[in-house]
Amino acid sequence: MVSSASLSSLPAEALIHVFAFLAPRDIRRCQQVCRLFRGEIQASAFLQYTLELDALGYSAPLNPRLDISYDEKTKLLKLIHDNPTEITPMPTCITLDTTEATITSCQFARGVFAHGQPNIDVTRSLRIHRFPSANQNTPYESWSIPDLRVDAHAYRIDPDLDLLVLLHVDSAPGLPSNVRMGLDYRTTCYHVIGESFAFVSESVFIVGSGRRKYAKEIIGSFEVYEFDPVQSGRRVRHIASLQLPATADDPCHSSIRFVFSPHSPHFFSSPRPIASSVPPRVYDLSSTLHYICMRIRVYNIRTHLPAVTWGSLYISASRILNTIAESPHHGSAIHIPWEKWAAGTYWINEHLVSCQPANYFLGPRAAPLTRNPELNVFQIPVYHLGPRSGKSLDDPFVAVLSFDDQAHHYLNKVFLSSGHARRPDLVSLVTVPSDEFDGIQDWPDIMVDDEHVTIHTVSSFGSSVSMRSPVITAAPHLVLALADLTKIPTRSHPGLAVTTTWAPAHVGVPGNELADVAAKEAARGLSSNAHDLPAYFRNKIAASPSAAKQAFKEAQKET
Repeated sequence: MVSSASLSSLPAEALIHVFAFLAPRDIRRCQQVCRLFRGEIQASAFLQYTLELDALGYSAPLNPRLDISYDEKTKLLKLIHDNPTEITPMPTCITLDTTEATITSCQFARGVFAHGQPNIDVTRSLRIHRFPSANQNTPYESWSIPDLRVDAHAYRIDPDLDLLVLLHVDSAPGLPSNVRMGLDYRTTCYHVIGESFAFVSESVFIVGSGRRKYAKEIIGSFEVYEFDPVQSGRRVRHIASLQLPATADDPCHSSIRFVFSPHSPHFFSSPRPIASSVPPRVYDLSSTLHYICMRIRVYNIRTHLPAVTWGSLYISASRILNTIAESPHHGSAIHIPWEKWAAGTYWINEHLVSCQPANYFLGPRAAPLTRNPELNVFQIPVYHLGPRSGKSLDDPFVAVLSFDDQAHHYLNKVFLSSGHARRPDLVSLVTVPSDEFDGIQDWPDIMVDDEHVTIHTVSSFGSSVSMRSPVITAAPHLVLALADLTKIPTRSHPGLAVTTTWAPAHVGVPGNELADVAAKEAARGLSSNAHDLPAYFRNKIAASPSAAKQAFKEAQKET
């Protein structure tokens, strides 16, 4: 046992250095050991910043801001906690310069909104808006890419990876054919049957399965598959089946769709190579608070024909992985009942939700546009998923739903009655002015990140953004053009970083999902198929998009 006298003789810097290696929960325990520890921890700006990050469910950024002190960072985090939707000053409305900026031609990711200039079913130019950010200390900014040089069937943006991904048929003029590589995705396409899929980790994905027969007791399930992201030609391995609740007393038919949410930079197994592309920040979203949204639609309810109702179950990706790791394996896929894995899931009844199910959640935040029939207005409830300190607001939609038709209580009973899933905490409620929806032609798109709640509407008067997919069949060759997002405004062309040929063997995949998968592969550096490259390029490819871009330039010079 170390005496109090010997501890007090240590320099404060030495104690702080030791505490810095501890997990936040252990730092809090150390505060309870003695007054000396408590005093040093409370006096340390760095440790207070670390504890505040943990309390909010954030992680230390891969690329930290150097323009403010730890004290200032802690104050900013507390301000974000106290005013979750009011911290960032922002323009009220952006009127887009085209009436053709439909929801299908728009993309949103972590405070960056892009809309295309579609021509029939392809996009040939882009307009990009970067919203103001207190986290990054950046103002509102907008720029154009007037000519993509290709007819893009789908595209994705990822500010964290500094990437723009274009999906198009391999017909672009001037692309050097000898600097091209094939991405072999056969391992992810072998007879995997389901309605929708989502990645849980770099090597694990899940596929949803609804119910088509009354004889089946559970309302649905999702299958867990594992694959090797490096070694091509290997089959996927079916490792588990996680079951949803049973509905034996009142069966129904159901369908399941997963809603995509961008991963934190910490998601990647080796995130440090991409740190230079990530904007400097005060905080990053924690990989442990990455949720997967399972949207469930039920119909043919035996006691409520012909009603249709729906809702969303939010599942922690880390919970799925931990459940599988803790379950005994015997060589075949394990079947895990609802009661064994459902703790920590969150349920939102979406009967009153009136927005596209695309971008309304990120990390631990979900904010669907919801109609409040009592007040005859639209509101955006901002929900927090996961553990949280601080007060929550009363959710008005719980009371509103109690007066609705009994059919819309069906899924609440299925998911909430067991006590495993629960409603998320309501942290803010934004009322949308009624004139936002004058002449609206389609459901608006709600776009959410850790700082913004944004509405994109398309009306007869044009398209606007207020900050508050065509499905294609894979052709024999589809090209993914990776461009440096932040450098594009200074050029008249996208400045291709590397050209990639996709040959998915006659699999019909939604174009946007193809682009999602491709972006993940681009982040890995495309190193798994280096044998397909010319020798001079094979030796230069690296795990960094910027390194790949430099290699591409050198390859052009050599040819």
